[in-house]
Amino acid sequence: MTFVADRRGRVPFAFIGAVLLLTSSLYAASVAPPATTEPIVDEVGSDAQIEARLALDTAIRDADRAAAAEPVLEPSPRGLGRALPENDTFEHALELRIAGAAETALQEAEAGRAGVKATVSLPPVRDHESARAALERVSIEPVTADRYRVTIRDLRVTVTRHDRPIDRFRYNETITMELPSLSLHDRTSRYEERLNAGLAQPGLARDLTARLFPIVWARGYAQYGGAPIQNVLANRHVELMANDAAVAQQAAVFGQADPAGRRGVSVAAMDVATRDAFTGAEEMLKSQVSKPRGDQKGAGEVEGSPSVSLPSVVDNEQSVDANHTADEAFLDYVAGHDGPGLESTVDDVYRADVRVETRSRPIDTERVAAEPPPSNGTYLGRTLHTDEWLADGHWESGHGSTLRTYEGQVIEERRVTKWWVQNGSLALTEAVDHTTHAVELTLSCRYQPPGIAPDRPDDRCPFGAEVREQLAEDGSDRLLSGSALSNRAQAAVDGDGESGWEPIDLDPPETVRNRAQRETGELRRAVRDISVSVETRSVASSTNPARKLRKAIAARRGALLETPASYDSAADRAVAATRQTYLDRLTDRLGDRTPKVQQAQAAFSDQLQSHAIPSEPPERSTPTRAPYVAGVDTGPAYLSADPPSATDPSIDVRNVNLFTVPYGDAADAVTEQVEGVGSREVTLRTAAQTLAAVDSRDSVSGREVRALRREVEGSVASATARYRSVLEAELGSHEADRVVTTATNRYPDTASRALAITDGRLARAIGDSLPAGVPSHERDRLRVALRVAGTEIQSESEVQVSQDLVEEARVAVESGSNPVVSETAKAAGEKVGTAAWEKATDSSVTKLPAGLPLLPMPGSWYATANAWTVSVRGSYEQVSVRTRRAAPGSAENGTVKYVREDSPVRLDLDRDGHPDRLGSNRAIDFEAQTGVVIVVPPGKTGVGDRGGDAIEESPGW
Repeated sequence: MTFVADRRGRVPFAFIGAVLLLTSSLYAASVAPPATTEPIVDEVGSDAQIEARLALDTAIRDADRAAAAEPVLEPSPRGLGRALPENDTFEHALELRIAGAAETALQEAEAGRAGVKATVSLPPVRDHESARAALERVSIEPVTADRYRVTIRDLRVTVTRHDRPIDRFRYNETITMELPSLSLHDRTSRYEERLNAGLAQPGLARDLTARLFPIVWARGYAQYGGAPIQNVLANRHVELMANDAAVAQQAAVFGQADPAGRRGVSVAAMDVATRDAFTGAEEMLKSQVSKPRGDQKGAGEVEGSPSVSLPSVVDNEQSVDANHTADEAFLDYVAGHDGPGLESTVDDVYRADVRVETRSRPIDTERVAAEPPPSNGTYLGRTLHTDEWLADGHWESGHGSTLRTYEGQVIEERRVTKWWVQNGSLALTEAVDHTTHAVELTLSCRYQPPGIAPDRPDDRCPFGAEVREQLAEDGSDRLLSGSALSNRAQAAVDGDGESGWEPIDLDPPETVRNRAQRETGELRRAVRDISVSVETRSVASSTNPARKLRKAIAARRGALLETPASYDSAADRAVAATRQTYLDRLTDRLGDRTPKVQQAQAAFSDQLQSHAIPSEPPERSTPTRAPYVAGVDTGPAYLSADPPSATDPSIDVRNVNLFTVPYGDAADAVTEQVEGVGSREVTLRTAAQTLAAVDSRDSVSGREVRALRREVEGSVASATARYRSVLEAELGSHEADRVVTTATNRYPDTASRALAITDGRLARAIGDSLPAGVPSHERDRLRVALRVAGTEIQSESEVQVSQDLVEEARVAVESGSNPVVSETAKAAGEKVGTAAWEKATDSSVTKLPAGLPLLPMPGSWYATANAWTVSVRGSYEQVSVRTRRAAPGSAENGTVKYVREDSPVRLDLDRDGHPDRLGSNRAIDFEAQTGVVIVVPPGKTGVGDRGGDAIEESPGW
């Protein structure tokens, strides 16, 4: 079939032409410019935007108020909550609320005239996907402190005429305004952060610490002074001050505080002061409670920061002396322990050099002439023979550098013999000359100071007659004894015979030794009068008493030594040498103690740091002056650890006393770091104080008490045996036993005897009982030895007492204590008040030892320290914060209230009558850890909790 004949697939040309014409018309229409909009359309669209802006303003404010009333802090894992990110949840929830409120508000936003109408709309939010899109359309940016820029994107304007669309366009709207919910949320979040802040940042922990410091120092010093206080820091104090510190955080953040909270703190302060019941307790507690200064402008409004000062005892200073170190150094020096002793020093001074000086002169010569030579004799030669001998002499005493002089005569014989031969025989002739020489042999003294006393001029031979005679004798024996005298005398004739300097060790007179010991003892007493003032609380951290004492003694060195301008005798130099050597040994000993003090301070500081206890009270928070917040309400207003009703506690508190007794893990950690070893024994002081507390309570007895008494009796026996050994060398064993027994019997029982040993009273009593015949310098030495022995023996194992026995007896005492008796007295630190209370109640005050002695070395008890760790955790069921920054009439009284509580948050964005879970609100809870430390002077029974429990926990802990 040909192509022409084939009719398959053919299209008429007329149809093709029609298609081309239609296509060209459509293209021309698409590229042609749009027709000009009618003016009324633009006017109606602008009117609609104005209406929309007004509606959006109201919608944003409504959303802001709703966000404050029900803040979303945690997104829900289901429903609309899935659209909210976990970060900045509150801000994004507010944006979602704004988007939903804007969509609803825009449904009423329209404008129209002459049949033309314009509406503004936003895409609806129906599920979490559309909610995410809505969050993309709304953004909030801060402009100033409390003003924000809210931008809503993709607003859609539709213009219709007779319900037929004639124009559409989109735009973005930005409104700058206050958003109180964000401002209140930020402030409340800061409040919550401060409640949970650590000690490094301002907040509850810091303010609680600042409030507990005065409480502990006031009560601790009252206890140290004699007030019958069992627990220096109790949970009631922690609860009260934690509430006050929490109220202070409100003032610091909001500029306002819940007035009901303030009232609750005031009422609780009165209750705690009543329970403490010692002089000044009420005033002290009130002074630590924050209170507004000046007139209040509104409920809870703070006009000024609280004016609160620490109790004066915090800055107390105490005197520290070197008494024990001075005694210890003196005793060792006299005995010659750990270095050259006093006798050795005196011996070094009593040394001199001697030599022999010679002088001679001829005084007479006799000549015997020779016979004439023989006649006809032949001269053979001659011989010369000389001879010398000491013919006569005597000794004369000298003075100054001359010890003695020997004056004598040396005869010198000169014999000349001539030999002849005469007639075969030998003949001789002799001529003899006798020359007499006057000879002086002088024994001279030279003194060279040994350099152990201050350099002062003195004589060349500054010894007394007795020592000079000894030196002359010893020098003569050394240089002129036996044939040496005649030999040197004969040599002197020839201008020789002198000797070099020879050293001679002398025996100092006993009177010089006694004088040196006596005057060195006077120096010791002068040193004991020196003291330095140190701030008590700094002894545990920075101040080194040993270093300060060493500097103070060095500064007064010249006045203490009282060295004369010149030495009249070797005795004067010996006394100066012993005084200087003693002072050097004393300062060296203080220098040796300086690192020990530093080690104890470092060990104590390590204990504080390991428990996060600050060594100084921090600054308190001050109220902000920003007037943004109008009021704060909390529920409950006062957090109680032990509420009277059946409700759960709103706060839990816990405090732990680290050094309830002068032993235990914390105390051992300090001792081990200083001494390098630990111990399961306690000092005699601790055991004696515990036994005294046992004896003061007739109702306390039992096996553990009897065992403690037996061991303390053994310690007392060991101590008195040491006292006897000190006296035996001077008095003899029988007299020493009599003196010690007489003094010991002045104390009626074991506890009083042990306490007399530990505080030095027994050593003084024994010293006062020494027989009258003991020389004064030796009496002084024995008293020093008794004092030193009484101090040092306390650290020795044979006198220390088992820690387990002391602890068992302590528990027995505490288990029988009446807490009302233990916590109440009419006066703090007044013996009269304590005695009056004991008489009125027929109960004695238990005074068990507590605290950590610093430094744990004999004679170096500079202070007693203690510390407590404090933990609190609590929760406010509801916290509401109000501001008057809302638009007038937009809320009750024109305020916006931000509320924090545990509750779910729902939102009905799709308006189906069933709100969807958006997230949850959260109540404000908190935890804080801190601690407090106290340092009191040494002595007495220290400071610390004596109620039996180192750990005190509230019922809800």
